[in-house]
Amino acid sequence: MYADVSCRPGRAVYEEQGNETAFGAPHDFGAAAGVRLMVVTLSPPEKGFFTGVPHGKIDRAGIREISRALQHDGNEAALALLERLTGQRPQGDDAFLRPLRTALHRIQHFQSNRYDYFQELVNEYRFYLNTAHADSPPFRLLKDKSTTDETPDPKVIFAIGGIHALGVGNPEDDHARPGEPRLDVRMGTLKQRIRQLKGEEPLDDGTWWTHRPLYITLAQHFCNTLFGHAPTFRSPAHLLYHQTRFLGHSIQRPHGLDVIKELLGLSIELHPTQSKRILIDISHLSAASRLDFYKHIIRPFNQRHEYRHLKIPVVASRAAYSGLDRLEELAARERQEAPGQVPRENGFVATSLNLTDEDVIEIFNSRGLLGLTLDKHQLGAEEPMRWWKLTLKSETRVSDHALKRNLRQLVAIPFAYGLESPLQIWDRLCIGTGFEQFTVPLDRYPGVNQLATLEEDLVKILTALYHEEPLWLGSYRPERLARKLCYENVMEFVKRNY
Repeated sequence: MYADVSCRPGRAVYEEQGNETAFGAPHDFGAAAGVRLMVVTLSPPEKGFFTGVPHGKIDRAGIREISRALQHDGNEAALALLERLTGQRPQGDDAFLRPLRTALHRIQHFQSNRYDYFQELVNEYRFYLNTAHADSPPFRLLKDKSTTDETPDPKVIFAIGGIHALGVGNPEDDHARPGEPRLDVRMGTLKQRIRQLKGEEPLDDGTWWTHRPLYITLAQHFCNTLFGHAPTFRSPAHLLYHQTRFLGHSIQRPHGLDVIKELLGLSIELHPTQSKRILIDISHLSAASRLDFYKHIIRPFNQRHEYRHLKIPVVASRAAYSGLDRLEELAARERQEAPGQVPRENGFVATSLNLTDEDVIEIFNSRGLLGLTLDKHQLGAEEPMRWWKLTLKSETRVSDHALKRNLRQLVAIPFAYGLESPLQIWDRLCIGTGFEQFTVPLDRYPGVNQLATLEEDLVKILTALYHEEPLWLGSYRPERLARKLCYENVMEFVKRNY
């Protein structure tokens, strides 16, 4: 059995079939591969993927032109067109073109003022809802921890990918003239929508959202006006997408902190209210925003003695190690980086998409959850030499090296800092694949059918780690730890927090 805390298995079907048709077969949700629990991210496509670069050489029409070339003639034609339009030859892989594979009529909709983030979120939710209620549904939707069990059918819990989904971060507002209406909703509406996601108020049409999200990723790839985001694009993606606005910023106060309190069911003075929690996923948040989150929310609340049994767990649904100790250092470095650059620290990818020691300590102390990503770029996996690139042995070597280096560093932190009961780090780790998102998985694990291979590889990695650092594994056997990472820790976290 396997669990994944970061995936979007239905997005392609949702786009292709026009929000209407259900999934075709149970294998769409990994039943045959043994997937039992998925935290599925609902995330309206950000307009930044389709608006081009302000004052750049690619505008909205250029986006549509490149999309046509991509879909009619393939990647090489799209890259050649991009070179003609910008005068720069794209280098590296072409994963950055993935959003432009969206059907042209959908791109035109995303580029229009008719595209409403929150309505798109509701549409996507209802698509899953309709699928779950169809004959022979490929999955079961969970409403709370009382609906979890060990039955073999795949189970889905929702997460929200980005606060923009609630109606903020509309780039059209940047160019609105004085007196023109703004598309971004006001704070009162934003908070109301949070209560709607919790099932505490009806949606505007009188229906109810009945499956509270487990967590929300506050930032994604573009400016949302409330939270700074991490750099996610490698060169040459910056030729197509404008990511620099709000990149690396701290939380906008007081509105950003007020939104977090509403999500977590906290009063202005950080006392629990009667409202339920939607947890915060720090993935995609800038280092500066994460530091604000810890300073103003997590530490003040979790360190209160009267709330020691109500700690707010910190979630990082898909992450790797940055190679750095402190968030302040990571934030300072990012302010100096040029767009598209990928800084390294001892071979690790040193951007705020990845975690510092400080992040891991917060996750550890809060009984949170850390999903180890399978994204090759985020893990810092080097491409193998061309002459052995396609061999199974090379894929295994690259994957094992990337996973082992990152896992080793993450596990080492509670021991290095002398935290109490450091072996509990093995209760905090899991897998967050990022499948069907803007990611490039390790060649050895391209989809859910390879999760069994991943577990086998983890056993080998953990066996080697036991011989190097036996104290880090304590009395655990490698096979048991691999099970915890692949399934048990996610299920236990859901039972505690959902």
